[in-house]
Amino acid sequence: PYVAPDVNNQQTTFGKEDLHTEFKTSIVFSAKNSEADIDAQMLIILKEIAAFMNAEGGRMYIGVKDDGETITGIENDYPHLGESDIDRYTYDVKGKTEQQKQDIYENKIRNGLKHINSIAGSLVNISFQKIKNHTICVIDIKPSPKPMFVNGILYQRQGASCRPLQRDDISYFVLSKLQGEIENYVKSNESKWRKNAQNETNKYFLLK
Repeated sequence: PYVAPDVNNQQTTFGKEDLHTEFKTSIVFSAKNSEADIDAQMLIILKEIAAFMNAEGGRMYIGVKDDGETITGIENDYPHLGESDIDRYTYDVKGKTEQQKQDIYENKIRNGLKHINSIAGSLVNISFQKIKNHTICVIDIKPSPKPMFVNGILYQRQGASCRPLQRDDISYFVLSKLQGEIENYVKSNESKWRKNAQNETNKYFLLK
């Protein structure tokens, strides 16, 4: 299984985007036109997270450009966290400490994860690091035991990209997940079943 590297405040580079790594500058601002649209940008974030869950897991850095070196930070996101037409929760950061702002930021992401499904939040760990006088958000994502859909579409991390799966691919993916669950169930119960079978055998011979 994928193991994410440690992050520390002395880092100046985070590598390149690949099967397990994604960089985003913001959960509010579009990378295309730099306009604030938190609902559209959060949808992109959720697709990427679900894609990791449907693959081997991975890590998303928010507040870092695609080159893995330019730190933009998430500070510009804070004033816009409550500008959603979907998420009506109040995200007021005025007068808050940096720690409180980070907690509100995490809550925003976790509320978004509910749009994937009820267990999505349990598959992510969200942390923050202060690097080059900027705060970045680090989201570590575990692979999911079940398919994760966003708005009815199944996304999967393939190489350095988030790809929507098509009909035949979806069928194969879902069947593979089910097969994996069955195999894990058998493995976790095999010793118990063997023990029960042996006990029944012993009882049979004692009765004879």
